Amino acid sequence: MFGVEHEYRVYDGDQQLDFESLLHGLQVDGLRLDPTDPNAYRTRWGGVVTADGREAEIATAPVLLRPGCTTELEWRTVVAHHALASALPDHVRLDGYSTHLNLEVDDGDVVAAGRLFVHHFAPAMMLLLDRPTSPGLLVRPRCGRLELGGEYCRGDQLRAAATFAAAGGLACAAAVRSRDNRRHLPRAVRARVRPAKIRTG
Repeated sequence: MFGVEHEYRVYDGDQQLDFESLLHGLQVDGLRLDPTDPNAYRTRWGGVVTADGREAEIATAPVLLRPGCTTELEWRTVVAHHALASALPDHVRLDGYSTHLNLEVDDGDVVAAGRLFVHHFAPAMMLLLDRPTSPGLLVRPRCGRLELGGEYCRGDQLRAAATFAAAGGLACAAAVRSRDNRRHLPRAVRARVRPAKIRTG
């Protein structure tokens, strides 16, 4: 399974607004059912609208990895963006801030798979997902999933980044359990890993 999160800065003119303080005054088409996130609205379109600090965040429902799935993922992000924008006042606008790609990985493998991804796939992933001014690729082992975070992207760039993230992540997850699979990974590169100081999630 694979899903996408997009974060947006919310502006009134040139002033960034605190979306968390606005969220519960909006007409969001959803229900607050998540015990771990009091800001999260589970929506009719299958995903989530929530706040991550001052930024607005949407998360798609995960899709099964299969031919054509990246087109479905992109469509889900378009639906989510439209739903979020429709809930805002007309004078408020959204500005894309970040993208987070989430691949289902077993809990017991996700940390090791994340380390392998850093050393074998991170440079190429950064070319697909980052800009020269970006703080770096975020690699986050989560409960049952591997999260890869970078700059906001959509369209062809999103589909390409999602394809690479899924393929690289699956290869790393397989390599955790098989020495033979590990031999088939691309050559490792020197990578400096450090705790995130921004976009910590």
